[in-house]
Amino acid sequence: MSVPLAMRRIAPKATHRGAGNVVVVQGCHDAFALSFRDKRFTSAILTCHYPIRSLHQFRSKVRNAGSDYAINRELPRCVGDRFRYWYALPQQGELDDEYRDVQYRGPDLLRERLASGEVLEDTRLATSLRPAQLAVRA
Repeated sequence: MSVPLAMRRIAPKATHRGAGNVVVVQGCHDAFALSFRDKRFTSAILTCHYPIRSLHQFRSKVRNAGSDYAINRELPRCVGDRFRYWYALPQQGELDDEYRDVQYRGPDLLRERLASGEVLEDTRLATSLRPAQLAVRA
């Protein structure tokens, strides 16, 4: 039995102030630059990861990331293996089934996991964006 992506631990992500000399490694799990040598890492920045997406967003993400992996000849085949697998599924008409089976198993299971505390609703991003949304509407 496979573990749904939404329930897997994710390695820490790298965040940096944009600069041309920074190299961010594949997957955004680390970043390198000569100017980093005297800098300290901090946990003061919170990076949120939202693995559960709508079906439309999942299709788009698979199409975009999958096409990049499909043409990349430098990375080993094991890098991006999930996206490579998912990218082949639309030709077989199976991407939507994969979404339902692996990404999102339906509202009943979601309600059950919310009630048990296994899944939490994270509204921090929506809350932080609310003032900007109100300003745009004004």
